[in-house]
Amino acid sequence: MNRGEKTCVLVTPVWDDSVRLARFGPQLAEALATSDLRVHWVVADDGSSRIEQDALVDLVREFSKSYASIELQLNSQRQYKGGAIYHAWDQSTEFDYLAFVDADGAIEAQVVIKILKQAMEQASPAAVVGIRQHTQDAPVRRNWRRRLVSKVFQIVVGFFLGVHIRDTQCGIKCVPVDDYQLIAPTLRERGFIFDLELLTALQARGYPMYTVAITWWEVAGGKIDPWKHMWSMLAGMFRIRSRLRAGDYGECSK
Repeated sequence: MNRGEKTCVLVTPVWDDSVRLARFGPQLAEALATSDLRVHWVVADDGSSRIEQDALVDLVREFSKSYASIELQLNSQRQYKGGAIYHAWDQSTEFDYLAFVDADGAIEAQVVIKILKQAMEQASPAAVVGIRQHTQDAPVRRNWRRRLVSKVFQIVVGFFLGVHIRDTQCGIKCVPVDDYQLIAPTLRERGFIFDLELLTALQARGYPMYTVAITWWEVAGGKIDPWKHMWSMLAGMFRIRSRLRAGDYGECSK
């Protein structure tokens, strides 16, 4: 398979976060422009304030000078992170792969390219999931509270859902469009827990998934409070567990 044969839409969800996107966006635009991948980049606003949306318009216009295949989707109401991503994915059925990356820049632009290449160059379609697993080649830097909450959460996820991916919440994933379209009607979560449901549904169908350890640096200005959101994420996990037990995610068709 030659690079460029497959196509991908890459979604970056943004909610009142133009400052961090302004730092990360130029790097990602340049990385996409110098790669040989056929990627359409969508900046998906999640109901930001009017001032923030105006800033996004200016930013996307600036990014387009480096990378032309980019668009901005503005939403008047919040759909939450998963909702913004799914809304963009649902309009991208002509692509081979669907991906997202957070806007904060915690994942370097070249790492994004690495994940997309690994997905798009596979002999057979499979999801590729970035994970924060500290190694010499892929260092991870985050505070102890986030490390602790993440470790506890993943242990609970493995026990109750049987999803033994080391890091289900890392902010980059790439999924074959055909796999997504088959599970999309079953996906209900739209908040921070959305990608756990996505992975649970893919696993329930028996679709292949591969993990890739990535470099990740914590960036100031995030909206997740490890302790506050832990409880809402646990509640979401139990909703997913109920659907899984009820067979809502279906059975493997491959």
